[in-house]
Amino acid sequence: MVPSNTKSIRAMTLVELIVVIFVIGLLLAILIPPGPGPNRGRAREIVCRSNLKMWGLTLQIYMEDNDRAFPDVFNANGTLDVQSRKHWSIPLKDYMDDRPSLMTCPSAKMPNTGFQYGSFDKSYVISNSGDSEETGDIQTCSYGINEWVYNVPDNAASIEGRKAENYWHNTDVKGTHKIPIFLDAMWQGGAPSYDAGTESKSFKAPEENGQWLGEEYDMMHFAMDRHKGKNQINVGYMDGHSESIGIKELWDQQWHKGYDTNIRSTLDETFWPEWMEKY
Repeated sequence: MVPSNTKSIRAMTLVELIVVIFVIGLLLAILIPPGPGPNRGRAREIVCRSNLKMWGLTLQIYMEDNDRAFPDVFNANGTLDVQSRKHWSIPLKDYMDDRPSLMTCPSAKMPNTGFQYGSFDKSYVISNSGDSEETGDIQTCSYGINEWVYNVPDNAASIEGRKAENYWHNTDVKGTHKIPIFLDAMWQGGAPSYDAGTESKSFKAPEENGQWLGEEYDMMHFAMDRHKGKNQINVGYMDGHSESIGIKELWDQQWHKGYDTNIRSTLDETFWPEWMEKY
């Protein structure tokens, strides 16, 4: 028989967990020491990782409401949207309306004035309405999604040259701790791939920190020195954890189903630009 003084234990819901992490992140943001210095940089990095964890939990809640599937990339009229980068902010907006601070890393809060894209220390302009940035609900952001997580039908036509069968669709896969979902970014998202060769635009390393050459340069959207420490990029993974990694480790991530995580070991030293040699 269970003792009468035994208290029932209730599992914490995802929503409650999000609130707890948000409060912790808010307290950390308040406690960031003023002025430059290593302690301030470390505090910003911690808040950033907390933000990414929050986005991962928010995506989990969205999936619970949508048959355990990631967001799709269809327009309101049912057509496939080849410009899929913005789709993560649209379905998740209703879950995060009251927490705009989670959209930006403390090290990249200020917008890149005059440009739609961001940089290592600047946020970019995102539209939460699904329309263009000029007519939509404007918000700045300094995180982006791994676009390979979208729920794209296997029989769909390729999206911007990406094979439909390489998309993750949902979390019912092995190795979720190695699959990036949300990352520090200077654009809405990216889908790194070397299907067209390791010299392809999607796979190319930036020639300088924060370089922008266009939407098709997927890896460049993430490859930057934002946190200026041992590890420079924060990543939120499919299993719910977040961590800091080095810039070159971006090429080791399990971006999509067919991505070879050992590809970096095959790259010639000439692949890396001079500024990245120290990493």
